[in-house]
Amino acid sequence: MCWALELRSVVLRNKSIIYATTPAIVAANALMETYQHLKDTGLLNINAQRVADLRRRVEELISLPEYYEVEAATTEKGSTTTA
Repeated sequence: MCWALELRSVVLRNKSIIYATTPAIVAANALMETYQHLKDTGLLNINAQRVADLRRRVEELISLPEYYEVEAATTEKGSTTTA
C-alpha cells in the first residue's frame, strides 16, 4: 500500500483532524531543524538509510516508478544524447 494511503487510513481510523497548513508547517519545521543541524555539525540529522526510505516514498507518491517503466520501455537501449 502506498504510504500516503496508509497515512490517510491512520488519520481516518483515529478521527484526526489535520488543518490545511499542517503539512507545510511540518515540512518547514523539518527543513529548519535539518539545516540548523547541518550548520551546527556539518552533518545531516538523518542517516543514509532514512534518506533512501524517504526518497522511495516520495517517488512512490508522485508515481515516479511508473515513469521509469515508460522510459525504459520507450528509450532506445545504448542511445546517447548530446548537448
